[in-house]
Amino acid sequence: MRTVLLSDAHLRAPDAHQDRLVRFVERVEADTLVLVGDVFDVWWGWDHTMYAAYAPIVAALIGARRRGVELVFIGGNHDFRAGGFLREVVGMQEVGWWRGFAGGASVVAAHGEASDAPWSQRAFDRFLHGSTARGLMRVVGPDAAWRIGARFAGMNRRPEGGYTHDRLPELLAGQARWAEHVLAGAGAQVICVGHTHAPGVVDVAGGRLVNLGDWVDHDTYAVADRDGLSLWCWNGGAPSPVAGPPARRVGHPPAPR
Repeated sequence: MRTVLLSDAHLRAPDAHQDRLVRFVERVEADTLVLVGDVFDVWWGWDHTMYAAYAPIVAALIGARRRGVELVFIGGNHDFRAGGFLREVVGMQEVGWWRGFAGGASVVAAHGEASDAPWSQRAFDRFLHGSTARGLMRVVGPDAAWRIGARFAGMNRRPEGGYTHDRLPELLAGQARWAEHVLAGAGAQVICVGHTHAPGVVDVAGGRLVNLGDWVDHDTYAVADRDGLSLWCWNGGAPSPVAGPPARRVGHPPAPR
């Protein structure tokens, strides 16, 4: 079994950025493709509605499913709920955590935003997952929901409220501590995360942390198969391995979206 995991594309428009991920999905050779959060910059998870901005990637995902690729959706802090459209039309399985194996090791995957969320953010996330928020979104409708979601999504891009370059060491240290806790509780040896847009691999207490990076600046993904788990940069179809601890590797990239 070959599983490909990726996260943090933060797609917002049918543009060259989305085209890169579309080409990757159209060519992916895998039994399972796991989207580990924030692939969509705004996705509420409607049951019968798809935002027009995502038509290219949704078509590519449908094509992958028809080729026999199992699709798995893990919500992030921008696309925390798949909804009926992705589940029923696209054919995605929605999970809170993914668990699999690579080279005999037990692997878990989650977006990873819980590693640095303050209590206020955790409370807001619980509200968004609840029935009250779902009812409100049904009232306001898809167009207004897009505007609301885009506004909240943009807050993380502001230096005073987002994940700035200066905060990266703090964020990665917190993510490593959180990963150690998760590995101990899950009985796993490897954890894959996104969220910090810093691809790399590092040993932590109890196992290994694989940061999937992003498809904003790095175009990175992980492969889990019988040989183990490895991290790669797509490079337009000429993959190269990614080594070393998690870091933003493209000059001084902007803050994550």
